[in-house]
Amino acid sequence: MDLLQAFKSAPDGLLDRDMSRHYRRTILEAGSTKTAIEMCTDFLGRPPNADAFYEWVSSPLDLSALEKQASK
Repeated sequence: MDLLQAFKSAPDGLLDRDMSRHYRRTILEAGSTKTAIEMCTDFLGRPPNADAFYEWVSSPLDLSALEKQASK
């Protein structure tokens, strides 16, 4: 969730080219040469934390799609 939040905050969101390139360089190209924590720290520019996860877990569910499906 921490990495996803970084993408969401980019100017073009999940489709931001610069953020995608940064992800490719720091996460994908590193492969197994670094630990997951090292790669995440390189990508985020700080140590990863669970704040984005806690925010996601505590946010209310949007059940509107289910309600529409049930009313059919």
